[in-house]
Amino acid sequence: MDGEVDLLTDGPIDEILRQEAVWVVVPDGIEQRVMHELMRGAGNVVPMRPRLRRRSTISRRRIGLVAASVALLGLTAAVGSVVLDTDEESQRMQLTASASAAGHADVTLRDTPSGVAIEADFQAIPPAPEGSYYEGWVTGERGAVAIGTFHLRDGQSDVTLWAGVELADYPRMTVTLQKEGGGPASSGNIVLSGDVPDKSR
Repeated sequence: MDGEVDLLTDGPIDEILRQEAVWVVVPDGIEQRVMHELMRGAGNVVPMRPRLRRRSTISRRRIGLVAASVALLGLTAAVGSVVLDTDEESQRMQLTASASAAGHADVTLRDTPSGVAIEADFQAIPPAPEGSYYEGWVTGERGAVAIGTFHLRDGQSDVTLWAGVELADYPRMTVTLQKEGGGPASSGNIVLSGDVPDKSR
């Protein structure tokens, strides 16, 4: 057909087929001889030492990461142990109502670097009337020390008070109802009271 090119006679394929090397007969055993020469030359190959050193470096890094992970796990376990020991060292007590009041409070005592945290959960204790408030105290032979004020309004029942003194010197805990503007001294109107556990003294 006019304009068409026969690739076998007029194209690059025809040029390749015209080359004598294409039609040379391959001698028998050429494959075996090539493999023999390759194997004989393999003995002269220089080992790639940098790669070995790199692998060694990677191995050392992996060992270092494993050691760091083990150390971190050990530290985590140690911290968890300290937290558990702290929980085990906490003490519980109860404040009971006086004859003129009702309800009680479940109290947890925790030693901290800042003092003794006194976590109280007040049950069936009415909110302090307007113009008044509750105040916690620890008392002993040395006198009375205030540990915080609260009112229990708006449905609040959990209160954290703080004692900055040794409870061994103040083994009695009380809660009084105070009037605003009545001064810093205890009103003497005791609502709740209880003894501090021996282990916290």
